Amino acid sequence: MAPSKDSPKARKERPKKERSGRKQGGQSGHRGTHRKLVADPDRTVEHWPDACTGCGEPIGDDGRVCDGEPVRHQVSEIVVRTVVTEHRRMRVRCRCGKCTLADVPAGVPAGAFGPAVAAAAATLTAARVSRREVARLLEDLCALKISPASVETLVKQTSDTLEDAYVEVLDAVDNAPVRGADETSWQQAGKTRWLSVATATQAALFQIADHRDRDGAKALLGEQPTGVIVSDRYAVYLFIDDSQRQFCLSLTCTGILSR
Repeated sequence: MAPSKDSPKARKERPKKERSGRKQGGQSGHRGTHRKLVADPDRTVEHWPDACTGCGEPIGDDGRVCDGEPVRHQVSEIVVRTVVTEHRRMRVRCRCGKCTLADVPAGVPAGAFGPAVAAAAATLTAARVSRREVARLLEDLCALKISPASVETLVKQTSDTLEDAYVEVLDAVDNAPVRGADETSWQQAGKTRWLSVATATQAALFQIADHRDRDGAKALLGEQPTGVIVSDRYAVYLFIDDSQRQFCLSLTCTGILSR
């Protein structure tokens, strides 16, 4: 059983790791890594010294001549602001007595939320945040009141919008000369399902299936997959011709070493 599946009692009985005695963070002599500077920052603010650190002579405006390249210090910040646009559909009464209401212009969402809100909701749910938690986060971070039901509606709309992109990824992976395939357990709505992946050089396709079986493998790779399929020795891949199969070398080496 995987450590993450251990019971609370089993977790308590695990042997504790011995402390190394080292302090947290980078160790002495360790070559540090630094955040890469942004090439085109949104704002640039110049800061000039007020006085010479040697003799103490004040540095006025006429002395602001940079000697060498300035030292760049960048600070990133998140600006969260909900922008509400009110579209007023005006009514006009004709001389004939008929009152006409203006239509919603093309490009204006029929619902109450724009594409950026839909993208945020879909991204958070894809990160396995519940609909209720997504609604709470959007309200806490963006002061945007939205119900879990509305989050679900936005997620479905986003899914429909991405259908064409999904088909493009599916075609790219299906036509790749070499594909990798694997699967792992996936918790969804309190139930265990299976997340499968087919990988190619420039694309990866993920699918969630109810069962870890051959039907799921065929849904991922096709009834008669072409090219070479790299996988482990799990039996669901036995429908693939031996001439098209390549066992994952890392798993094979691990198995040899474990024996």
